[in-house]
Amino acid sequence: MVGETNAQEGLDRLERDSVDCVVSDYDMPGTDGLEFLELVRDEYPEMPFILYTGKGSETIASEAISAGVTDYLQKGRGVDQYTVLANRITNAVERRRSLAALQKSEAHLARAQQIAGLGSWTWDIETDVLYWSDQIYRIAGVGPDTWEPTYERFLELVHPDDRDAVTAAVDRTLAGDSPYDIEHRIVRPDGEVRTVQERGELVREEDGEPVAMNGTVQDVTDRVADQRDLKAFREAVEHAGHSIYWTDPDGRIEYVNPAFEESTGYTAAEARGKNPRILKSGAHDETFYADLWETILDGETWEGRVVNERKSGERYVVDQTIAPVTDSSGDIKRFVAVNTDATNLAAPD
Repeated sequence: MVGETNAQEGLDRLERDSVDCVVSDYDMPGTDGLEFLELVRDEYPEMPFILYTGKGSETIASEAISAGVTDYLQKGRGVDQYTVLANRITNAVERRRSLAALQKSEAHLARAQQIAGLGSWTWDIETDVLYWSDQIYRIAGVGPDTWEPTYERFLELVHPDDRDAVTAAVDRTLAGDSPYDIEHRIVRPDGEVRTVQERGELVREEDGEPVAMNGTVQDVTDRVADQRDLKAFREAVEHAGHSIYWTDPDGRIEYVNPAFEESTGYTAAEARGKNPRILKSGAHDETFYADLWETILDGETWEGRVVNERKSGERYVVDQTIAPVTDSSGDIKRFVAVNTDATNLAAPD
């Protein structure tokens, strides 16, 4: 491959072509090899750069290393020097490619952790040095440039009411080999409280001495809030005076509340997996039910008065509301039916 004879031509070549490694002499017209190295580093900081020169000295070698040269090789006699140079080039390029692959992998991991709200940590027990991934800093609401993690400083972030439980879990793992898995709260420096799921496992030396712990922290604040809301909703439904049930998109019953069991005579176990037609009394024709299904499958709420039949065969009347529940894509996930007893009111025509 044809080389270039001066620094500017070399820079033009780097801009124009795909180059894996720069091999430069020290003596060049107008610019020496170290000045050229500085120019290359300004534009291509990760480019492998080998200074291959006949002007060798400890001073030049020291300056080259300080300037960030990848490798330094002094010209010699014979063809063997070119074999050495070729090996140095190959090694420099392979190291750069390996580093690039590692950086790409780490970037993907960091992005995945950010998406999942999951961070990783390593605690050196002897030195009390605690390594956090970037995501844990985000979860904790602190910056890696201003906040140096240690085990004690981590405990300061743990909610005071949860601190004993966390230290007890860590101590149990240190005393044995069982990993710990605990949900607890942290208090960010700005006062915001977050809930995290933390897991940790012990690393021992061959003699059994514990030397480190590895683990993960995941922000589960939203999940815990959703579970709390779901629990409150379920409790409200369980204690509701109205008969409530919901089905999957195909109309199979997935859940009934106690009021449903009381009003229909069917237990939850008997109703689950069945179609609501088990309540069909025969008082309505097929057009009535076709209109009902057309309405809710179109994503709209259906309301009407229905004559149902209990398990015992007794008829009863309800004012029924059926609403479709959709996901973020608009697809129907279930239908929810709420029934108000209207037996003592006028029955539908």
